[in-house]
Amino acid sequence: MGIRYQKSVDWGAYKNNNATAGWRLYRFHGRRNVITKSVHGQLYKYLTEDEALDLGIAFVQNWRQAKSGDWALLDDGYIAQVMWARETTVNENGRPVQTIRFPHGTYFGRRSQRATSEDRECVYSIAGKRTDFTDPTRSLSAKERKFVLLYVECFDVLQAFQEATDSNPRSKSYRSRGRAYFRRANVQAAIDEQLKAKLQGIGINEEWWGAQVKRVVQEADRDADRLRGLELVARAL
Repeated sequence: MGIRYQKSVDWGAYKNNNATAGWRLYRFHGRRNVITKSVHGQLYKYLTEDEALDLGIAFVQNWRQAKSGDWALLDDGYIAQVMWARETTVNENGRPVQTIRFPHGTYFGRRSQRATSEDRECVYSIAGKRTDFTDPTRSLSAKERKFVLLYVECFDVLQAFQEATDSNPRSKSYRSRGRAYFRRANVQAAIDEQLKAKLQGIGINEEWWGAQVKRVVQEADRDADRLRGLELVARAL
């Protein structure tokens, strides 16, 4: 977002640029326009080193070592405040990785990771891009894969979600997030594959399923039972 680096701002371009949604400009001690990011009603500033020194703000030279609430020097020379920093488990071996959230994006505290003040498409994603949860061919993440394996054992969405993601069950959004996790297209596709393999392992395949439905339709005494059987056939086809 080039506007952030300009000393004088083209206000017309600023207002008409959708990429700047959520960003505001304000006069900093009458010297230059400073950018702030509004997150949940709270404004976070982006400062130069000189501005931070003028305000007496101490900052961490290496943002990868910053803690929650610290001011940290980013790789492009701007200084931003850390919203939170904590260790998260992101891979299958369970090794925790330091994860740091700035107002404009989230980063892993790795040497290979570069953090700048550039706005990102998705502030929650490490890649900075939105994930298409409607794509059934999207590769499973480590947590999604763990969720699938847990679910086909317990068939309890929230239990599998809590164990796979280590989410707090007391959170207000816990249930909605768990169900949304379950509805992801790639998760649904993986669950179907796992269940299919599991059923085939005990001799239940499509032929067996078709025979059972045929028997129910032919032998059912009530029309409702026949209709339910036909619905199952239609769904399978």
